[in-house]
Amino acid sequence: MIAFLRARRTALLAVFMLALLAVLLFIGAQHAWPRSVPEAIGWTVYYGSWPWSLPWIGDVAPTAASVVALACSFAFNVTLAVLIVWFALSWRMTTGSGR
Repeated sequence: MIAFLRARRTALLAVFMLALLAVLLFIGAQHAWPRSVPEAIGWTVYYGSWPWSLPWIGDVAPTAASVVALACSFAFNVTLAVLIVWFALSWRMTTGSGR
């Protein structure tokens, strides 16, 4: 799996950056149009960042560090999910198992 990860480092970095950009666009949209953005998107980002962001979520008032930790945690989880699915699909196609 490490060789698979190293061979696709650029693509996985792009996935990470796109997930970070999605969170930043969500935060920007919430500040620009507070009533137009559905609350479900915020909960998706919030729960999608677990368990990595749990130490920073307990703040009474969200600080910049907690928002950065939440965004990076969400992007990490998205990248990890993409990596696992991509590895499983390529392994299945390579080995031909399941037939």
